[in-house]
Amino acid sequence: MRPRNDSRRRGAIVCIAMFTCVGVSLSQHHFERSDIAVRWQRGGARVSFALTTLLPGEDTDETLPFRFVGRVQAFRTGSTRAVAESYYHCRVERDSLAGLYRAVRPNDEQVFESLMQALNECAMVTQFEVGEASDYDAHRGVPVFFSVEASLFRVSPNRCEDIAHPGSDTFIAPLVRRITRSRLCGPSSRVAFRSITARVPNPPATIETLVGEEARQ
Repeated sequence: MRPRNDSRRRGAIVCIAMFTCVGVSLSQHHFERSDIAVRWQRGGARVSFALTTLLPGEDTDETLPFRFVGRVQAFRTGSTRAVAESYYHCRVERDSLAGLYRAVRPNDEQVFESLMQALNECAMVTQFEVGEASDYDAHRGVPVFFSVEASLFRVSPNRCEDIAHPGSDTFIAPLVRRITRSRLCGPSSRVAFRSITARVPNPPATIETLVGEEARQ
């Protein structure tokens, strides 16, 4: 299998640094079903979905950073071993001098006039590649489903690292430090959901389908 691209590796590192996306998961088979648009292209899968349930209220504190971290996986029906997976991350930065907000992904950055516009940009995930085409080769014609686990964090990984490894002159006891890290570095909101099943195209083909509420009607 070819190495993952740099953006996926960085996403995986961020997820690990933030104590994984949602923690140790229960079986993804039991996640609540939700709308996920799936596009099979060149043998691989690209998914689109919304993380709007993670968004804070209008009166949120704009001085703190925002970081969306997620894991998207594909599973065969009845299996707990992922066929393919990728990590999603997007952060919102405030440009105080320009009075603007930036939604930053690994290979993309967009500027908005309001915080909520930038947050909504991060919350709308479109054409996100799950694994690589070769991950699905052994599963052609087999039913699979996609799961999403995501969190919104209000502290940067660097700040969490400072809490975990303070300088030698600190007076914070280890137990107090662990409690502080758990409260400050944990997610402010979480979400987990999955699609219904869809067969992996065999032979590989370009197929776009909505795997969710509309498909079940």
